[in-house]
Amino acid sequence: FLDEYSGDSHYNPVTDNDTATECLDVTSSSTHPTTPTLKSALSSSSIPFGSTAVDTATVTGTAADGSPTGTLTFYACGPTASATACTSPNVGPATEEVTLESGDRSVASVTIEPGAPGWYCFLDEYSGDSHYNPVTDNDPATECLDVTSSSATANGPRSTVMTTA
Repeated sequence: FLDEYSGDSHYNPVTDNDTATECLDVTSSSTHPTTPTLKSALSSSSIPFGSTAVDTATVTGTAADGSPTGTLTFYACGPTASATACTSPNVGPATEEVTLESGDRSVASVTIEPGAPGWYCFLDEYSGDSHYNPVTDNDPATECLDVTSSSATANGPRSTVMTTA
């Protein structure tokens, strides 16, 4: 800052621009939430009926804001005839607290035990926190599981169960 006094009939004009006392350092601290990246991965893209699969979601923030906190809620749609983005879930939900993976990343996982052969596609929702906005992932390229028929499980369909991992 530069401070100036104009002076008057008794005092001369004077200025102060001393860098030791007149400077303010503005840092890049975010006061509004930013949008993190949410990436999900299945333990396998195809399993035989009667098996389980794990969906792991990773929330990546920024170095400045650190590791995301909050929850991940996992939903699924299925069984369907083909891999289709999950927009109207009929399986779940299962909600998990995210845990720190490294500096700016947190993770959560859920296990699914499909109740019948067919495609099961996930919808993962991150809750957000004071630094990060909520985000979702339902990309059929990474979030769909092909559950194939198996003669070893001829006892009829089971109910679909999501359990946390």
